[in-house]
Amino acid sequence: MTFGPSNSYSNGTAQNITSNNCNGSYVARLKPKEFVRFLETHDINCVDKFVWNYDQYSDYIYSQENMLEVVNRLNDLAPFYNGNNDLNFIQLFRMFWAGYYVKHSHPSLPFDTNQISQALVTPMQIFASSAHFLDGTNDAGKVLEFFFTVADSTKIGHTIYPRILSFLEATINDPQRLRNNLSQAIALNAVFRLFQRHIHSNSNEFLTMIDYRLISKLRRLALDTSLNTDSQVWIINNAIFGLDRIYEYLPSFQPVIASVMTDVLETYPYISEPYLLGIKALTRHSDCANLRIGRICLSDIKETVKKAVLSNTYYFDDKTQIVHTALSIDEIQPLY
Repeated sequence: MTFGPSNSYSNGTAQNITSNNCNGSYVARLKPKEFVRFLETHDINCVDKFVWNYDQYSDYIYSQENMLEVVNRLNDLAPFYNGNNDLNFIQLFRMFWAGYYVKHSHPSLPFDTNQISQALVTPMQIFASSAHFLDGTNDAGKVLEFFFTVADSTKIGHTIYPRILSFLEATINDPQRLRNNLSQAIALNAVFRLFQRHIHSNSNEFLTMIDYRLISKLRRLALDTSLNTDSQVWIINNAIFGLDRIYEYLPSFQPVIASVMTDVLETYPYISEPYLLGIKALTRHSDCANLRIGRICLSDIKETVKKAVLSNTYYFDDKTQIVHTALSIDEIQPLY
């Protein structure tokens, strides 16, 4: 589910520079330490000009040596994170965000994903333990988006699970951090993307971490009616979607999640987005579900939605052709 806000920024630190060397042919010639230094002295716009490509330079850019050197640099810098990108975490994190993306479609890239992911655990945990990890500023949100996306891309979300919970708690307790800072909302969306890929049968390590604390936080977001606006309903929807995935992959939590979904149906208007997502979760394996509010059936909801969206029915050719549409007869007649 990708209901989140669009990412409208891609900036590194203010003092960083772009140059004519922002290309694969130049950076491919750099030794690992020189390569890391290049990342730290050029902004994200420069870095993005060569990390997303797959060409004759990719094997040099994404060498095992380069990737390990970036990990080592993160390990050195992580204790000093101060809530912004002054230490160029965004550029360093981008190597894993982009690298794993490119390797997914081009597995011949030389770096070993298992080794790099394992090596990243320590610096990621140190970073997450920073006193500034939960800073609610716009600058902090930019870095957190990259941090959570790296944890997602490298499949090590389980190693930072407690800090994911802390981030959700901070977000719930201070709604203004989302309203005042777009980047904090984008960071939250990165967490939801992580849930989408980690709450899955292929991510057993993350599944074993899931507990009632996460369910409770998702419940609070799902039932926060102050978020039920055009600009923020995506948060409610993604919280419901996360609960739905837990319901699917961890049957032991199904009773409590069924109760939460029933709360959703009682809280939001009939056939609103949150309501429909709640119905989808409750009827994943059958058409109908018996709830404390009565029996609900997906087929009935579908028919209601159909009538609401396709409110007009027209018959043509002695009723051999039936058209359901929201258009008027004057609009549909020329199409016929």
